[in-house]
Amino acid sequence: MDTLQGEVGVRVARPGETLRTLDGVDRELAPDTLLITDERGP
Repeated sequence: MDTLQGEVGVRVARPGETLRTLDGVDRELAPDTLLITDERGP
């Protein structure tokens, strides 16, 4: 929990939104992907 900033939220991905995974690859998310986010993003 030390790495979270601000409130935690749950939402679906926006069209064209990307996420950098642990292997360093930027992946485009499907619009129906459920995300858990903080103030910095997913």
